[in-house]
Amino acid sequence: MEGFCLLTQGSLYAMPQYTNVFGRPRPNGTGTTGDKNEIPGNIQVIIAMGQTIGQMGGLTIAGYATDTLGFRKTAMLGFSWIISWTFAFFFARNLTHIILAQTFTGIGWGIFQTLGPSYANDIAPESLRPYATMWTNVCWIIGQIMGSAMMRGILDVKGDIS
Repeated sequence: MEGFCLLTQGSLYAMPQYTNVFGRPRPNGTGTTGDKNEIPGNIQVIIAMGQTIGQMGGLTIAGYATDTLGFRKTAMLGFSWIISWTFAFFFARNLTHIILAQTFTGIGWGIFQTLGPSYANDIAPESLRPYATMWTNVCWIIGQIMGSAMMRGILDVKGDIS
């Protein structure tokens, strides 16, 4: 899930459908691909840094929450958090909404970054622990591959649904 989300968010900046809604007019007119709008570089950095700051907050929260609530309740808290802030992306109408949504979903991603491997290490038999924790990395890779395929698939989609 995290690999998919991080890849798709970073790839959206160049999508014509995305820049037509959230972009600003190019200072020199039309770009090389015919796009008239772009997401400014400083805004792209702010979005990426918001996500990173959110992840650091999520990593910190996960430690305390796991210690007090346990793995299962912390996971449910993280799932609820991610679901609620994913709707912010769907209903976003400007770049400020995107920045806030990216920062707050970063908290959920930070929770899962530490929760998955440590939980797998905690419950798996000793002989299976390396495989269980390694599977977390495999899932990140699978998510990135799925995200790449999805971004390529929607490249030619026109309209609001894209």
